[in-house]
Amino acid sequence: MMKKLLRRWGRRKSFGPTRDSGMVTVETAVAIPLLLAIAGVALWGLAAGAAAIEVSDIGRTAARDLARGVSEAQVVEYINRSIPESRIELRATSSEVIVTVHRKFTIPLPLLSDIGLDLSSTYVAPREWTDSAA
Repeated sequence: MMKKLLRRWGRRKSFGPTRDSGMVTVETAVAIPLLLAIAGVALWGLAAGAAAIEVSDIGRTAARDLARGVSEAQVVEYINRSIPESRIELRATSSEVIVTVHRKFTIPLPLLSDIGLDLSSTYVAPREWTDSAA
């Protein structure tokens, strides 16, 4: 009795194509590109975060250097060397310096190059060096 039940249980009911015979192929064909797109967006997000940290660090360093008395030309050269495609705003008062660094971060694909983020960082540093201290 047990052999008969096991034999019947392991038997397929039909021997031709079934209603869902190609579903695994279709699901895989949809899932793999979707997973690749999600991974690409995640990697682009990580790269954008790294670029934001870079803009922040460069702006902070530039503000600190300007506050210590480094010339504006040297600071601009440093920023342009570190982030070539950046836009820089330098303002100075008698007591502080303000540095703003702007950078456009885009998707590195030909069709999507217009999509991107505008990253900017503004730092204010109190002056450590004045003309009277020289």
